[in-house]
Amino acid sequence: MFNSLSNSVDCCQLKERMFQPITSRREETLLFAKNFLQHPKMLGSLIPSSRFLVDRLLGKIDWGRAKVIVEYGPGVGTITAHILRRMGPNARLVVFEMNQDFVRYLRRSFPDPRLDVVHASAENVQAELARLDLGGADYIISGIPFTTMPEELRAKIMRESRQALNPGGAVLSTSSRAPFALSACLFRTDISGFRAAHILPARLFYCTHENA
Repeated sequence: MFNSLSNSVDCCQLKERMFQPITSRREETLLFAKNFLQHPKMLGSLIPSSRFLVDRLLGKIDWGRAKVIVEYGPGVGTITAHILRRMGPNARLVVFEMNQDFVRYLRRSFPDPRLDVVHASAENVQAELARLDLGGADYIISGIPFTTMPEELRAKIMRESRQALNPGGAVLSTSSRAPFALSACLFRTDISGFRAAHILPARLFYCTHENA
């Protein structure tokens, strides 16, 4: 019985290590801070997402049906690591990142065959999913700051996201502010507010196109 328990613990520890980035936490923090100072409008916060925020966000996902997951603006992969840890062995995660520093970091830090790091804007989500022969997305997780981008681009990303979703799919986003008026026109949106270990209070947006 002891050996069985020990083997179970060892397997859990191995799984935990598999989906941790192979780079250091210090490198991750410095890279994030440097890019925030250089491109503040491209990042929503000075610090990566907290564990509380990530758990609240990913707790909305039905991992049994999540075969194709898309993430916008992964940055240094704080949420990416948690998605990889929770999703199934045959699922795929496609992340869209515009910052070349972050793209290089993600490709080096997460050598996971289930992960595709795309150096492109989220407005190209349908085209990139088609290129990867993945069809639609079951979940889209957005970490991009919608309120700092041009209105036309924001509207296009919203439309593309809605059209990229599989039936029953959802877009999840966290933000201190969000384009609720726009999302309400395209999605049925549930909003919950909370204060996590963040500089600003956060809102969780869970958007589906059912009954929109």
